Amino acid sequence: MTTLDLHQAAALLRAHPETVRAGAAAGSIPGAKVGRAWVFIEADLLDYLRQHYKTKAPTCDSTNAATPGGQISDAATAKALARQTRPRPSAGRNVVPLSFGNRPSSA
Repeated sequence: MTTLDLHQAAALLRAHPETVRAGAAAGSIPGAKVGRAWVFIEADLLDYLRQHYKTKAPTCDSTNAATPGGQISDAATAKALARQTRPRPSAGRNVVPLSFGNRPSSA
């Protein structure tokens, strides 16, 4: 079993000694304060590093093919969506405005 002081532990973790000291004091990095000095066990620090490996790249939920998505809409919702997404008439066509209620038509 190999023990390391604060500076050796920081070199192993490739971090600043103050960062390692603060992490050990907070309990997030394994270490013990013996008297005025911090002591670290090399195997514990290697285990700590292994626990922080990223095992899988993050995926975007909206494009993850393995995860089914979307909602099943009822017929009324599907019709409303179809009305909203239908093609609009082009500017070259004559568009006749719809009359609403009892408004007289000007045409």
